[in-house]
Amino acid sequence: WIDKFVLGLVLSAGLFAVYFNGSVDIPFLPLLLGAVGSSGLMQLSYDNREEAPLQIQNKTGRILSCIVFPAFFFFYLFRYEFIELTFSVQYLEAVPIFLMSILVLPLRAYKFTTILQHKHMGRIINIGAILDIAIACGLAYPLYLKMGLSGIALSFVISTYIQSGYYLYHTAKVLNVSVVKLMPIVNWVIKFIVFGIVFIGFFYLLPAGYKKEIILISGIVFTLLVMLIAFL
Repeated sequence: WIDKFVLGLVLSAGLFAVYFNGSVDIPFLPLLLGAVGSSGLMQLSYDNREEAPLQIQNKTGRILSCIVFPAFFFFYLFRYEFIELTFSVQYLEAVPIFLMSILVLPLRAYKFTTILQHKHMGRIINIGAILDIAIACGLAYPLYLKMGLSGIALSFVISTYIQSGYYLYHTAKVLNVSVVKLMPIVNWVIKFIVFGIVFIGFFYLLPAGYKKEIILISGIVFTLLVMLIAFL
């Protein structure tokens, strides 16, 4: 929320509303990530097997990707309909900002701090949080000059990816494994490709003459169906 706080002081009300709506958080994903992370911590607390942390992290990554990846493709493909019908047609300028913001969604398929929390490595987690803020603030102005308000949104996406890499590095170090083993990469790559093909095919098969409300509702229903099938 640092970006919103600062921009609220320096932008006009109209421009700030465009940025605020474009950088809106998808509400259910942080809740889902928190719930899965708490569940993982509970399992780690009573499973003392050496391989338990890797197994639990990989399992939660596979589960979360069944929701996060379809959500990413939905918001990417239906971004214009989502912004226009969620807010109004006057906020279509927020679409490029929203596009930058949702680039962080694939990271929500993994809870990066679970093992660090389990190992009581709060110092590493706090350093990662400070690193995230510092990089985002450092990139925000240069990217704003280059890309406008979309650049500010992108700066926070880039900082989050760097922070996630920092957490992965220290998690791999504490478990004495390679970073690749921490994540179900093959599972993710297959899902990402399959979901991408399925969603792009569905989106471009929708008749162009449909009302935007019908298109968005169709996309929501299709996304929920894909999530359910992926879960099963």
